[in-house]
Amino acid sequence: MEEFMVPEAIYKYKSIAFKKVDYTKAKKIIDSNDKDYDNSNIKYILDIIQNHRLYCSTLEELNDPFEAMHLSIFGDVPAGSSLYSSNGIVPPYMYERFEKYRILSLTDNPKSCLMWGLYANNYCGVCIGFNTKNSLNHIKKVSYLTDQDEKPSCWVNDSLLEEKIVDALHKKFKCWENESEYRIVQKEKYVQFNQEEVECLIIGHNVPEIYKNLLTKICEEQNIPVFITYPNKIERQVFIKDIHFQLTFDGREIESDF
Repeated sequence: MEEFMVPEAIYKYKSIAFKKVDYTKAKKIIDSNDKDYDNSNIKYILDIIQNHRLYCSTLEELNDPFEAMHLSIFGDVPAGSSLYSSNGIVPPYMYERFEKYRILSLTDNPKSCLMWGLYANNYCGVCIGFNTKNSLNHIKKVSYLTDQDEKPSCWVNDSLLEEKIVDALHKKFKCWENESEYRIVQKEKYVQFNQEEVECLIIGHNVPEIYKNLLTKICEEQNIPVFITYPNKIERQVFIKDIHFQLTFDGREIESDF
């Protein structure tokens, strides 16, 4: 894998996907400090902030059907494997080598319109920033390939098989390049981190006010800086502003805090 510089900060986008929003119930939940936030998946965001851990997805949970397809493994092939291959399916003996690994996907860009749209529910979500000095210092940049790139291969008894599998899980097709992705590939379900590694929380401007207030309150209690997205439609850029930012209309041009 090609060498790269580890960025000083890395980001995780998370959406707030509502099941059936009942704002009256939500207000009662927040006012009573009840931790049962069943009306949305905000509990996954709170899990990151309060329990100091990042969930690593299984291959089946990722949105790219070609994960783990960038390495061929040869060896003693079980009978019937060709029946899978002829139907465009990776034979189980090969796929099971990959599926024991889990993936944490991150990015170095907190102002990506693409990422806010796809992974933060059209700005109805958040982007959590971390420093990479400790728990996340072993992130690796994803390499982007064309379908013309040669697919590497190895034998099942290769002493470097596991290393090559992990390397293959840091590869994706070039159509994903705009995500500017970094990964941690491991077998454990979570990557644990320390509270001081959280650099900031950026809240999407479409997040309902009640959830903005909840997230801001929790983060400020932990001394985590909180920001909000502001789409500058003249500059055609996503600006990041302090959560308490208000428009002034005093003639001064607005600037992004990032």
